Amino acid sequence: MIITKVITLFFIAISLIVLRQCREKIQIVPTENKEITMEKDQMNLVGGWKSIEVTDTVKELADYVIIAYNIKTPINIILNAESQVVSGKNYRFIMSLENGDNYMAQVYVTIKGTKEITNFKKID
Repeated sequence: MIITKVITLFFIAISLIVLRQCREKIQIVPTENKEITMEKDQMNLVGGWKSIEVTDTVKELADYVIIAYNIKTPINIILNAESQVVSGKNYRFIMSLENGDNYMAQVYVTIKGTKEITNFKKID
């Protein structure tokens, strides 16, 4: 009986410690030297779009879109790259082509790496 109560109190104490650490605040100092305080559980939210660098992955996905739509004009620059964590990952970006045309593309990449173009349109 006493052992059961001790074990129960032990698990409650551990749970409270873990919960407290999950709510711990962290400081982020952006380049403009403005301090922002965020809760740890607000970072990397599932479902939220996040700006990302134009990485090799983004470039490969842009090439994938160009090939899939049989576009012959080379890409000049890729802009506004974003990603979204879902059950896999969405990537969204703008491709500016050498002929001046601009396209917005969105590609879903499954956990296994399968790609699917979910949105593609010419933009002005």
